[in-house]
Amino acid sequence: MHPFADGNGRSSRAIFYWFLLKRNYWLIEYVSVSRAIKQSRKGYDNAFLYSENDDNDMTYFMLYIAETFKKSILQFMEHFERKKKEAEELKKTTSILGKFNVRQIVLLKYFLIHSDEYTDVITHQNKHGISRPSAYNDLRSLVKKGYMTETRKGKRLVYMPNIAKINLLNKTI
Repeated sequence: MHPFADGNGRSSRAIFYWFLLKRNYWLIEYVSVSRAIKQSRKGYDNAFLYSENDDNDMTYFMLYIAETFKKSILQFMEHFERKKKEAEELKKTTSILGKFNVRQIVLLKYFLIHSDEYTDVITHQNKHGISRPSAYNDLRSLVKKGYMTETRKGKRLVYMPNIAKINLLNKTI
C-alpha cells in the first residue's frame, strides 16, 4: 500500500492527474488538490489512520478525497470568478481610457504603487508575453503622452514614471 518511504500521496495524485488528463479532463490541470490537502492536513492524516485501523476500509480515505476535490474545484471556481472580474474591470477601464491599451494601464497602475521603480522593454515584453516591438511601442507611446520618461541606464533604455501625470489618472484607473 505504501511503495515509497515518503511521497506516496504525491505519487498517487500525480498518477490520478495523469489519468484524468489522458481522458481529456483538461480542467483538472488548473485544480490544486495539494493546496486543499495542505489546508486540512489533519483530516488527510486521519483518513489514512481510520482506513488502516478499520481493516483497510478505504471508505474514510475515499470520502476525504471526494470532499477535498470538491473543495479544490470550488476554490478554482472562486479564483476563476475573481480573475474574470479583474479582466472585466480592466476592460472597462480600458474603454474609459481609450488612449491606453490594457498593458499600459497595468503598467500605470503598477507605478501608482511603486513610484520609485522603472521598467525596460525586455521586462515589459516578458511580463505580458508580447513581442519586443509591441513592448517598445507601448513604452514609447507612454513617453509621447508624457506618462513616462526615457533615459539610459548603462547601455539600456529604461522608462521611469511621471508620477505627477499618472496621479491625475488615478481617479479613472
